[in-house]
Amino acid sequence: MSHDRRACVAHQKYLEKFTFIKKPKTTLAPLSSPKSFHAEHLFNSWNELKVKQVYSHRQGISFMHDRPTKTSQNQKARFQRNCNRVFNWHKDEPAFTLDDQLICARQHRFLFLESQHIESYQLTNFVHLLI
Repeated sequence: MSHDRRACVAHQKYLEKFTFIKKPKTTLAPLSSPKSFHAEHLFNSWNELKVKQVYSHRQGISFMHDRPTKTSQNQKARFQRNCNRVFNWHKDEPAFTLDDQLICARQHRFLFLESQHIESYQLTNFVHLLI
């Protein structure tokens, strides 16, 4: 229970049993939020290639778990499937040249080159696709 103890009407009489001294609240600068702390902690452990020790007392197993190695392979395979879907949309005339691929990508709002990016303006609520 916290130091600001409360109880319902039926249990108010039991609060007298618990004596406590309220700690003064500090007026220090607020720390980062728990979400941002957790996100930074996860990123730093991922970036430093830390290995996690996983164990289960109930099952009696223990193993080392490192960051997933197949993630980049899965991302590349998914990207390739999306490219095939967009560029072979018209079965009669698939897009082979870069100009045809750019036209198909613009129709499907698909970014496939590293030079393409989404530029958003903070003054408006619109997201502009630059190709």
